[in-house]
Amino acid sequence: MIWIHASALNIETKGLLIRGPSRAGKSQLLLHLLDEADRKGLFGSLIADDRLGLYVQDGFLAAKPHPLIQGMVENRPLGIIKRPFLPTSRVHAVIDIIPPHKLPSFSGDNHLLTTINLEGVELPLMMVSQHSALAETTAKVFSLVLSL
Repeated sequence: MIWIHASALNIETKGLLIRGPSRAGKSQLLLHLLDEADRKGLFGSLIADDRLGLYVQDGFLAAKPHPLIQGMVENRPLGIIKRPFLPTSRVHAVIDIIPPHKLPSFSGDNHLLTTINLEGVELPLMMVSQHSALAETTAKVFSLVLSL
């Protein structure tokens, strides 16, 4: 198992890993996605925020929360809040929040869909601009989730 600085959640049965530099908006996107799932009447659950373990099980990538901070999410400006969480989940896709100056060329819609290999598992990867509108990013992530 490797421990990384990232966030993860489930929407319905699909696990999403959210990566990005410190203060990129990982927790904010996670909370926004959970709220949007709730608005749409879909199951949404926290897996982990800030620090999580990644491991391969039965050929799939899985994520689990760090035991010292499980069920906790940073909600600026409120601080740390507690949320129900899943103890582990398969990861179906990766969302990378990228600073604008490090983005590859986009086709004009502020996201890029490709693939990534993590721990020997090939996964869909959506790269989004750190400065994209939260509502736009959420809509694109939901489109990805529904296509998995």
